[in-house]
Amino acid sequence: MLPNKPMPERVKTEPPSTFKRWLKYLRLVFLSLLLLFVSIIFYSLVKYVPPISATVVDATTGKPLPGMNVCLQARISEFGSLKVLREEQTRTNSFGRFSFTASTHPLTPLLQGWEGYTIKVTDPKVKDKLVQPCGGYVTLNYIDERQEVTTKDGTPFYFPVGLVRHLGWNYAYPLGSSNRKMVFPLGAHIPLIPVLQNPEQCQSVRDSSLVGVCRESNGSAAAYFLRRASTPASDSTAH
Repeated sequence: MLPNKPMPERVKTEPPSTFKRWLKYLRLVFLSLLLLFVSIIFYSLVKYVPPISATVVDATTGKPLPGMNVCLQARISEFGSLKVLREEQTRTNSFGRFSFTASTHPLTPLLQGWEGYTIKVTDPKVKDKLVQPCGGYVTLNYIDERQEVTTKDGTPFYFPVGLVRHLGWNYAYPLGSSNRKMVFPLGAHIPLIPVLQNPEQCQSVRDSSLVGVCRESNGSAAAYFLRRASTPASDSTAH
């Protein structure tokens, strides 16, 4: 018989010391704080305009509106003045859709501040006389009796809409009737308020939250001048 071999002794492993556990924990905390710090620096110095896509529709019928002017503008403040970093214009296609690609905008620390970006949707039949026809906020009082308007095909006029994406701009001008907070979920729709014969017709607006907006817009002086511009008497006077 073979002699019995002694069983090998088990190697005892000591549990990690408390110091080593705390050191591992501190390393993890340090890396997390470093990542957070880098993210904050990146966010403060590099601004991002995401890809944007939406469909412009009639607020009363829900039908797509082709041929509407759409303009995207991103701005910064530099030494107390505004500077445009990106300005891009397009028109809605035959399905009422438009899209803009994404863009990044590095800023100079302490010298430049992010002013955000806006999208302005306007009816090409009503020419905008504002100093900045693309960016900034939309107002209704720029439409007056001297405004150049055309309606050859019998389609209605539509009030302009400004979509704002930045907290600073939100406080700079009240959101509501013509300026709205920019939210673009998948398959987003931007309803435009048509010029109606009277504000009471605004009950036909599909989105109940825009009924008050419709009444305010159609009760404005802008609506009065646009209605007058679309009448045959106005057209004959123009000739």
